[in-house]
Amino acid sequence: MRRAPWLLAFLVLSSARGLVAQSLFNADGIGTPTDPLDARSVAMGSVGVGLLGGVLLPTDPAAAADIALPTLVMTAQPSWVDYQRSTPEEAGKFRGNRFPLLGIAYPVFRAGVATLTFGSYLDQRYRADRDLLIPLYDTTATARDVFRSSGGVSSVRIGFARNVAQGLSVGVSYGRYTGSVSRTLQRFFQDSTLAAYQSGGSWSYSGQSVTGGVSYSVGSVARVAGSLTWSGTLGATASSDTEAGNSYYDLPLEYRIGASAVLMHGLNMTAGLARADWAGTSSHFAGSTTTSVGFGFELTQASLLGKSAPIRLGYRKSDLPFRMSGQGQGTESTLSGGVGMKFRESGDFTLAGLDLTLERGTRKDDYLTEHFWRGTLSLHVAGF
Repeated sequence: MRRAPWLLAFLVLSSARGLVAQSLFNADGIGTPTDPLDARSVAMGSVGVGLLGGVLLPTDPAAAADIALPTLVMTAQPSWVDYQRSTPEEAGKFRGNRFPLLGIAYPVFRAGVATLTFGSYLDQRYRADRDLLIPLYDTTATARDVFRSSGGVSSVRIGFARNVAQGLSVGVSYGRYTGSVSRTLQRFFQDSTLAAYQSGGSWSYSGQSVTGGVSYSVGSVARVAGSLTWSGTLGATASSDTEAGNSYYDLPLEYRIGASAVLMHGLNMTAGLARADWAGTSSHFAGSTTTSVGFGFELTQASLLGKSAPIRLGYRKSDLPFRMSGQGQGTESTLSGGVGMKFRESGDFTLAGLDLTLERGTRKDDYLTEHFWRGTLSLHVAGF
């Protein structure tokens, strides 16, 4: 969507009184990228590739080859955010919630594992209010502006993974981008005799992607994996009652590489790197090359109430691709900790389990700082 000058001025200069969002940085460009990760990946600071074991992640299609039973994964992610703008007076708090991953994997005889996932990609949910004085003839009127953006971009992917040789796995998935966003600016006057004003529009998204991945494992001791995601043009089609026209964005190639290893009995480590160049996304706003790095540890022998309960710790730092009206490039850094709870097991297989993760993080650029707590909860069910 093309941004009107009044919208940029509103976002940058207004002193917000109330906000509802995952992040105010969602106002940049076409939103904030959100990886479709489960709670275990988040707890270990993963960039979405290279974890040990059979994993159902859209960013690591080859990992599904090691899934031996039909598996369902559902993830929810609430967050609580405190923000401060360029002056101490411009501060506040808000909360949000999203569902970054829903997926199912199903072994197809001995041919491989088929997957279907629905995951987040770009988040554009936020709200900002401001009070102002409007000149009217020989007097002024008190008014409040309320700007809302609701929606974002998600991806539906169907994939297939297969072990092609001892320790060597490959995977591929085809995805369709979907979703919509609605944006409105409402002006309310304190004087009830003055009519309220509203402007805005809505757009629906479409596009496609292909992700390929390869991994090599040394038994259950170590794994190295990489993936590449190609995306075509992301189209934003305006609704019939929206004055602004359609827009198109060139999405970047995304590269990911990660590795995991058993350091000693009961202690695993993982590390990874992801990179994407958003500089050519659109001529209407500035984009940047982004790099994400992360690492973490997992204590696999921990237990709770007689049940296996792995403990995880991790760190991740990521660049944000778009800039708040020309300000310096934003970054997000998080420290995370989590625990896994296995409710039902059969031999080496977990038939039902729950993973919980809590992150403490910071997003900031030269203009805006956010400190947040973010929880991630994933339910895994297998063997159905």
